[in-house]
Amino acid sequence: MEELAREGITGGCTEKLHCPEENVTRAQMAVFLLKSKYGADYIPPAADGNVFSDVDKDYWAAGWIEELAVQGITAGCGNGKYCPNAAVTRAQMTVFLQRLFNLPLP
Repeated sequence: MEELAREGITGGCTEKLHCPEENVTRAQMAVFLLKSKYGADYIPPAADGNVFSDVDKDYWAAGWIEELAVQGITAGCGNGKYCPNAAVTRAQMTVFLQRLFNLPLP
């Protein structure tokens, strides 16, 4: 956790706390994944708000979420939605990491 903070991948839940017992939302996960792959200074393209019906272009993580879709890492949670406030399960995180880093399937 400390290394992710040093690398600028995560800032935690407050300026001085990481909150390791809290769930990670799908919106937060989008930022973690792309910063992990491209570095802390990465900024995704601006969102157009036309990818997922529940992610408006002005939503704080819209660009991150839409970039995951553009890269084929996510298709959302179903029915044209992304479910940005839903928690990410360990199984979902495994799939996201496999797709992001093109890891071989067993």
